Amino acid sequence: MPPGARTLLAGRAEVNRVPARYALFGDAGDGGACAERARRAGWRPLRVPSATGGGVRVRAFARGSERLLLAWPAGGPGRVALARFAGALPELPPAGDAPGREPAGVPRPPGSRRLLHVAGDGFEAAWYRAAASPRELARRSAARLVAAGWRVASPGATALVAARAGGRPVTLVTEADGDGAAAFVLAAAE
Repeated sequence: MPPGARTLLAGRAEVNRVPARYALFGDAGDGGACAERARRAGWRPLRVPSATGGGVRVRAFARGSERLLLAWPAGGPGRVALARFAGALPELPPAGDAPGREPAGVPRPPGSRRLLHVAGDGFEAAWYRAAASPRELARRSAARLVAAGWRVASPGATALVAARAGGRPVTLVTEADGDGAAAFVLAAAE
């Protein structure tokens, strides 16, 4: 969809257990321009609360019985994610956990709630929100992983990579989100 952008990932996915087609574009420029292109292509903007936080902008659209979600970094140009649904949008809960699970059985970041779960061709991801600083959330997550038998490699101030014996690596990245932190967990499908 974004002109001149290269597709990094694309395929089928479930977003909070709602089937979708998705694409992640690199070098996509401004997500607002992608939203404007959707409007010009006949997609009607929808008002939906954005529960994802973490510096991400989300726009929703409808065209007939289809729904479209666009997400991109709030800070400006970069990658744009697009998900297209046949029917209702996935639930973005104002409280409690979004439907789904923890990717690859990774222990949930301490004190967090799951805002988004995505399972797609070759990957699984979840987005969490917690009342902690990004550094504290990464440190406590690393301790929880080690206690659950995971080996933490490449620990950083706000990111880490972890794996279980014989398993694929999982990446956890934290970032500031208002008075707390957001954590993004990405795992390759086995």
